[in-house]
Amino acid sequence: MLEILKHVGKKRVYIVAHPMLFKPNLVVKPFLRNVGAPFTRKDLEKYSAEFVWAKKPLEIVKGVLVTGEVPRVTSFEKPIETYTFNEKGELILDEL
Repeated sequence: MLEILKHVGKKRVYIVAHPMLFKPNLVVKPFLRNVGAPFTRKDLEKYSAEFVWAKKPLEIVKGVLVTGEVPRVTSFEKPIETYTFNEKGELILDEL
């Protein structure tokens, strides 16, 4: 995403994203590493990104919708155990 914004230049680009996009997401196996967004909000805003936060379906142009959150309902797809930080900066299991 960052490379696309760099290519577009200073033209404003709207990005529809989940409000938790920039929340730290870490896995601990086989070693502690970030599996979340590889850039920060500031990184993207530096290249004229403007965010539209959406958890629910949103019509972005007439007849075109983004889905919003997609619930996990299949028994064969197990979520990866991810971790995040609480308000105290402690590493905790991410319940989402």
